[in-house]
Amino acid sequence: MQIELNTHGVHDAGHLRPHVERRLRLALGRFAHRVRRLCVSIVDVNGPRGGVDCELRLEARLRGARDVHVLQRALSPREALSLGGDRIRRAVRRSLARAARGRRSVAPPPVEAA
Repeated sequence: MQIELNTHGVHDAGHLRPHVERRLRLALGRFAHRVRRLCVSIVDVNGPRGGVDCELRLEARLRGARDVHVLQRALSPREALSLGGDRIRRAVRRSLARAARGRRSVAPPPVEAA
């Protein structure tokens, strides 16, 4: 699983990378072999004004299933990452389950030879 991190206006973005990778690898560990790429974007929306100003966008590119997108807003990047990690895990699990159901087909009954 390849993780791409983009930040805009976030303080200590360099120190955030190990936390992002650890948290998302933990959240998606069971599905890591099915995730080709995980794009992570963290933006400080309000800048120095404060408030609920951190926006996390996660995009998981999956093998054999539809891609998954998650948007999470929170007070801090770490809080957004914690909440977003849980949401992306559920979304990936759901997308993979839907893909698996779509691949299963009902086989016609066997034809007996006369």
